[in-house]
Amino acid sequence: RAAAAAAAADAAKRREAEASRRAEAAEARAKRAVGEAEASRSRQEAQIRTLSGQRSQQLAEAAAREAHWSGRCSELQQEATALRAALAQQGEAAAAQIGQLQGALRRSDGGGGGGGG
Repeated sequence: RAAAAAAAADAAKRREAEASRRAEAAEARAKRAVGEAEASRSRQEAQIRTLSGQRSQQLAEAAAREAHWSGRCSELQQEATALRAALAQQGEAAAAQIGQLQGALRRSDGGGGGGGG
């Protein structure tokens, strides 16, 4: 009877030791899982920071390009306006010259008595 009780106590101790070992293993797995999750989260946060930085840079570059081409467009419009004004002035000057030349021709035709023929 004492031997049976001692065997039962031994078996209980072995079961307790096994349960303790399993609990420690489960705790170690849980710690590993938490560590992996934290590392994964850190990687994702770093990736988000990188992408966010790239996006900010792309937006800044796009704004700079837009400003550049907007300015260039204004310059070209001003240039076109100036060219149109210059062409209009030249046209008026040419028309005035044509008028003077025609007047001179009429005078020389009329004053010359129909001359040379």
